[in-house]
Amino acid sequence: MGFWKRLTEFLFIHRFTDQTKFSHTYSPVQDLSLVDAFDAKSIDGACNSPTNRKCWSTDFDIYTDYEEIIPEGKVRKFLLYVTNERIAPDGYWVDRMLFNGTYPGPTLEGNWGDTFDADGLAGALKINGPTSMNYDVDLGPVLITDNFHKTTFSQVQLEYLDKNCKGDSKLTSFHFEQNKTYKMSLVNTAASTHTTFWIDSHKFWVVATDFVPIEPYETDMINIAIGQRYDIIVNATAVKGHNSRNVNFWMHARDCQNGGARSNLGIIRYDATSKSIPWTPPPRQDNICYGCQDEPSEKLKPIVKRNITQHNEDYIKNSFKVHLVGYPNEFKKDSLMHKWVLANSSFYLDWAEPSLSLVKIASEKGWDNPQFPVGYEPVTLDYKNGTWVAFLIEGKFTESIHNSTTKGHRKVYKTQAPVAHPIHVHGHDFVLLDSGTEEFNPEKL
Repeated sequence: MGFWKRLTEFLFIHRFTDQTKFSHTYSPVQDLSLVDAFDAKSIDGACNSPTNRKCWSTDFDIYTDYEEIIPEGKVRKFLLYVTNERIAPDGYWVDRMLFNGTYPGPTLEGNWGDTFDADGLAGALKINGPTSMNYDVDLGPVLITDNFHKTTFSQVQLEYLDKNCKGDSKLTSFHFEQNKTYKMSLVNTAASTHTTFWIDSHKFWVVATDFVPIEPYETDMINIAIGQRYDIIVNATAVKGHNSRNVNFWMHARDCQNGGARSNLGIIRYDATSKSIPWTPPPRQDNICYGCQDEPSEKLKPIVKRNITQHNEDYIKNSFKVHLVGYPNEFKKDSLMHKWVLANSSFYLDWAEPSLSLVKIASEKGWDNPQFPVGYEPVTLDYKNGTWVAFLIEGKFTESIHNSTTKGHRKVYKTQAPVAHPIHVHGHDFVLLDSGTEEFNPEKL
């Protein structure tokens, strides 16, 4: 079964209140003296309607440069209780830490310009604002995830008769009305699964990526990397009939590397009273072999264009080389296990000394810079505020192509990371200037 026992399925979760069997006595919305509860859509977005989603409020719309000016918002405070619970989201009993007794945690909703005052475990963040394409109904976040039954430190064999298996988990379903349009925010909250998503007999428009509005483009499949978010708009164009072929439709989510894995894990229902299982159409070749590539960069055109001004000149010399080396022995040529390396080391976090605590220690001692352990690979952005900083990220370079380099008098065997999406950045938007499949050549810049 491999290193971990895990369910290679996905949980479609669009509203936490649907997970009633996990509900707790705690409510996510407390007394107003403790929590600023509100109907987000009634506070702002006065001109935002099904026929004009590009408008938001006076002086603010989809074309507003949201990095320069933002609407005046409110501080949204959410009172969340953290508890340890035993749940079975996919029919298998596991111990989980929950917010307010639900998995995933309550969706924290606010408006463009608001400040959120809350922590998070595994729950969605929803920020209302203008959209680059009109729609009728916002279905909110749709979380797509994998589910580990054991910790990463466990290595077990597959058990077919298991006392922890409940077997009565339910598929998430969405009700569509014919000829209406529906917005979904697809969020990949998985730990190790790059997901391919599609809906039988439906195309959809992609209108935003990671909170950045883009020019809409139409597709019928999309890959979502770990931690990524795509907003899509689905047109409910199916013709309602008297059989499951045109009443109920499968929503699919599958590990992009496993074309044979089960994928029909959510349901679109045009008849809300229907309980029947959707008809499964014959598999298409691209359903099986769609691959693990990111969406084509030429399709991801932001509504608000970015003008890249002068940036740092040393980015080529200080490139980030992403690769794999053998584990536990990096000098072994044919290792069965590997670890990721960024620049010159693998990241290992000492839970007793997280990075922010090291920053605090440096501040208290009057040091100019924190003393980070080997492996943290800190990037110091000591540039003027508002300056563009360029990074060169390489997955194919001389040492990885020749599969070795010398460390002292021994060879370290480096392997190209077999992924199209090897790195991401938390808390920042960035602009992709160029990419390629060949080894980087600075003379071609």
